[in-house]
Parts: sequence; C-alpha cells; structure tokens
Amino acid sequence: FNMASIWKLPVIFVIENNRYAMGTAATRSTAVSDHLGARGAAFGIPYEQVDGMDVRAVRDAAERAIEHCRAGEGPYILEMMTYRYRGHSMSDPAKYRSKDEVSTMRAERDPIEQVKARILEKRYGTEEWFKEVETEIRAIVTEAADFATTDPAIGNYRVALESNPWAMCGAKLQSEGCVSFEGADMPVRTAAAAAAL
Repeated sequence: FNMASIWKLPVIFVIENNRYAMGTAATRSTAVSDHLGARGAAFGIPYEQVDGMDVRAVRDAAERAIEHCRAGEGPYILEMMTYRYRGHSMSDPAKYRSKDEVSTMRAERDPIEQVKARILEKRYGTEEWFKEVETEIRAIVTEAADFATTDPAIGNYRVALESNPWAMCGAKLQSEGCVSFEGADMPVRTAAAAAAL
C-alpha cells in the first residue's frame, strides 16, 4: 500500500472478504474483520466496502474506483463483502460453519439467483430463455474441458512438465508450433488450455 500511495499509482486493490480465512471465521482471527479495507487509511488510500454479492453494486463501485485512479488520485481499495459456499480447498470439508448458514446465504444472497430474479421480474427473459442459455454454457464448458483433457498437444505438454517442470515444451512440441517466449518455448495453440492443468 505504501509505495502505491507515495507514487500515486493508478491501482485498485480488491479485498475479497468472504468472512472466512482458510478454515477460521474472520471474526475469530481478525480484530476488525468487517472493515479490512480500512487498513489502507494509514497510507492515505480511500476505501469502499461493497456488496460483493450484487453485480450492480460491484460495477458501480468499480466505476468510481476507476474514475479515481484515472484522475491521477492514486490507489483505491474495494472491499468486496461476499461469501464462499465451499471449503477453502478440496481437502476442506468446511465443518467450521453450519449447513444452515451456507444454505441461507445461497437461498437469500446468491448473486446469480439475484440477477435471474431481476431479469424475470422485469421480463427481460423467461425461464425457457435461461434454460437455453444454461444449455449453451454447459456445451461450451464441456467442449473446453474435453479439449483440455484430450488434445494431444496438451498431453505432450503435461508429459514435458512432469519430466521437467521448468520446461515449457519439449522436442515433440517444437514440431507442433512452439514459439520462443523470453528464452522459453511455449505452444501457441495450447497456451490457454494449459492453464487448465
């Protein structure tokens, strides 16, 4: 925060306050857990707490932060008050909170369901339209997942990484269209899919 403030860098710091650290409620681990963005005050950085579960509030706050930075006023902090439904990782069963808490948040505050309700309420779309969109999205995700798990170039990339984590691609990939990237080779057509590894 300090250097960003001294140099008036046009940077927006986003704090995702999902009420939990890895496996501990923020109220148990942080003295002031509901105003993490206030930490920037010591460096003269303004902050705003935002309902991170409301896409409209996030957009509006982002616009204000962007305007602040573009005006040369320096950094800005957005503290997104949100919630995570699952544990911190696959190995976290999230037993530090009740199932009722999670189901209540999902039922009352889920951002996607809030947007869906507004769209239906204002008649911008119908349930049938939502089903069509969901079908399209599932097809796109399935196609991307299939590509990431079956494309031979990605398989070769995986083998190269397993045998040498520092290698971006081996001799096999050289023939499949690698380019030099700051001294390392990287397969152009699989760069995006490799991120799925």
